[in-house]
Amino acid sequence: MDDLKSISCVTYNMHGFNQGECLLLELLDKYDIICVQEHWLFTSELCRLSDMTTSFLIHSISAMDDNVMSDFIRGRPFG
Repeated sequence: MDDLKSISCVTYNMHGFNQGECLLLELLDKYDIICVQEHWLFTSELCRLSDMTTSFLIHSISAMDDNVMSDFIRGRPFG
C-alpha cells in the first residue's frame, strides 16, 4: 500500500488568460489535473497554454472564434 499515490485535481476560472496566468503557473507545480475555464483565448492562441509547461498533456478548445464572427470584441467577451 505504500506505493499508492493520490491524484490531486483543481478547477480554475481564469477570468482571462493574462489575468490568471501567474496563478496557473503556481497550480502547475501543485496539482496533477487542472481544469481551466474562461481563458478567453482564440483558437490561434491556445498554444499559450501548452507553452507554459511540458509536464502536462493539454486539451483545449475556444468559444471565442464564434463570438468574433458575429461581432467585434469589446471588454469581457462573455458574462
